[in-house]
Amino acid sequence: MAIPYKATLNKGNEALKTGPTITVNEDLRPASTKALARWINYKNRLIPEQVAEDVLSNFCEAAVALMSQGMAIHLKHRGVTMLRIYPDLHVRGGTLTLERARQLVPTVGELTPEVVRRLVGRAGIEVKVHASVNPKFHELLADYGFDTECEEVEVRDVVRRRK
Repeated sequence: MAIPYKATLNKGNEALKTGPTITVNEDLRPASTKALARWINYKNRLIPEQVAEDVLSNFCEAAVALMSQGMAIHLKHRGVTMLRIYPDLHVRGGTLTLERARQLVPTVGELTPEVVRRLVGRAGIEVKVHASVNPKFHELLADYGFDTECEEVEVRDVVRRRK
């Protein structure tokens, strides 16, 4: 088995004065929970496939419950965090500037520590789940070994400059 990819030959863009380029993108299919459970059982025969599948099926709900309590989920391999899943927080609508702060609370004269909570409370917090991967995870994949296989080549014509 190999990691499939699609290659794209982009013949260029006259307006940007770029010539032909080639890019590749992965062409993956999702792994089923059952397939992952089978691998877990293969790596540790003490964990029955059905138990592994049940754990994996409940993973997202358990992770969300812990993240809602201010925790990040660290999936480790031999003591090293390989994947970190965490709630990623931002001010709703983007960074609060003085101009935007005045739109929310017209009486704000300047941005000071005293007004931060009120402004952020008024703007709101946007929370998204984010995951980041330790470069050691890339190394683990490389150590495992793999082949790649081109599934398709797409050709994109030159983008002509408008006259």
